[in-house]
Amino acid sequence: MKIIYFHIDSKQASYKYRVAQFIPFWQKTEHTVDYQQVVGLNFFQKWKIANKIKNYDIVILQKKLLSQFLIRNIFKKSNLVFDFDDALFAKESYKQNSHKSVDPGSRTSIKRLNYILLKSKLVFAGSPFLYDYAKKINQNTILLPTSLNSIPFYPNIFDTKIRFGWLGNEFNLFYLKLIDGAVSQIQKKFEDKVEFHLMSSKSDESLSANWIFSKWDRESEKNWLSMINVGLMPLSDDEWSKGKCAFKLIQYSQNAKSLIASNVGANNTVVQDGKTGFLASNENEWFQAFEKYVENPKLITEFGINSYQHFLQNFETERNFKKILKSIEILVQTEERNIN
Repeated sequence: MKIIYFHIDSKQASYKYRVAQFIPFWQKTEHTVDYQQVVGLNFFQKWKIANKIKNYDIVILQKKLLSQFLIRNIFKKSNLVFDFDDALFAKESYKQNSHKSVDPGSRTSIKRLNYILLKSKLVFAGSPFLYDYAKKINQNTILLPTSLNSIPFYPNIFDTKIRFGWLGNEFNLFYLKLIDGAVSQIQKKFEDKVEFHLMSSKSDESLSANWIFSKWDRESEKNWLSMINVGLMPLSDDEWSKGKCAFKLIQYSQNAKSLIASNVGANNTVVQDGKTGFLASNENEWFQAFEKYVENPKLITEFGINSYQHFLQNFETERNFKKILKSIEILVQTEERNIN
């Protein structure tokens, strides 16, 4: 097969984990795969690229909501596959202002998304919530969670204090306000037994709880993940958050960490409640989850082992690549039979 990826900005995390990390696996196949960034191009540049796709068996459009005119042109000349990992039909949780015309959740974005889903021969959805949305429009939709490469297993063992940690970009810091009261409460009750660590590009001074801040960079992230014991992922219960692919939790699990997460969206596909961690639906349940780890610290190692095993079985890169490859090969074979 000849395949081309039309992808978002190569600096974005979504490109790294939904496109770039599969490149070595594609290189080991007999297929030819090319890559073209479509973000930052004007309409005529996109049109010029779209006109060249007739020589490709498959066009994988990663997340970018191209215009109906361009999608129609691609659809006529090749087999379109769409991959998305955000609720592009919903307003972003952290945005209070009105939409721009191309922002997620805007009328334009919803219209474009639905048209792409309709015209795609195959859809890869990053979370169950996205899968359910796409499946209503395109029956040939496959759940493809965001994945990570496996790394060596190291037991998750605490020493004198249990280190809870949150890792994320600054736009998502507002989620920490959802657990601010529970964190403050557990810090007061078990002052000498817990630490809360935060890694991001900046801290949030408005939080009442005491967080030990570490500024993010790629190398420091590895050391930070090896240091914490329990990974945290609070979310608000809205459509944008439901569409998230639980990447933080997958990253914690890759590093054999125990977990606590809001019972929202894909979080409950990574957190097996009472086995890899705890799911919480309100601040009181967050406090109870913190307390369970403090009162029974053996859970840290036990849940960490379970978390790592669950990661290998469901979120490991090579496993997901095999799903991609098989799905696309079946698609091409089916299209060839239909033509003949």
